Amino acid sequence: MFMRLDGAIEIDKKRKRWFEKLVFYPDSMLYGFWIFFRLFFVMVEFICYPYGAAIKFPDDDWFKNLLIGSQAVFVVDILLKFFKAIRIEADEREFITKLNLIFENYYQGELLSDVVLTIPWGFLGTMLHKSLRFLHMIKALRFFAFLQFFTPKFYMPHIRNVFNKRLQKVLKDHRVNNNKN
Repeated sequence: MFMRLDGAIEIDKKRKRWFEKLVFYPDSMLYGFWIFFRLFFVMVEFICYPYGAAIKFPDDDWFKNLLIGSQAVFVVDILLKFFKAIRIEADEREFITKLNLIFENYYQGELLSDVVLTIPWGFLGTMLHKSLRFLHMIKALRFFAFLQFFTPKFYMPHIRNVFNKRLQKVLKDHRVNNNKN
């Protein structure tokens, strides 16, 4: 089933089941806020876990709650990715919204790395032996999620969208001015 953003035209007119209605577009504003919220916790993990591996984690409750909250955010993020529509690369405005294809794509792609980075390896390792606290450094690998913001694949659709809106406004103003003359 394909849906277009410009009018949400469905090729497959079958009735959607309740869980198929949970599919959302990666361009949605709410998901954009989620990405920046998640980015905060990426930076938290990038700073806190190497510090804890090198020195020691502070005994403060707020610090522990921050790390637990960080884990919760990334578990929710894994769940959200099972329902995020897949952009067809040939056309930025078409998406795959069929759940089995979304599941398969995420399963074959980022799921393993997301799960590995979510498991608290450092805490599990230090339960076995204190010298295994270097396993906290695995969490710092999540910093690569921050680097996605600097790839053209991420920011070019947004730039193209802004450019197209401005171009449409200019063309509309040009037509209005020509009609007045």
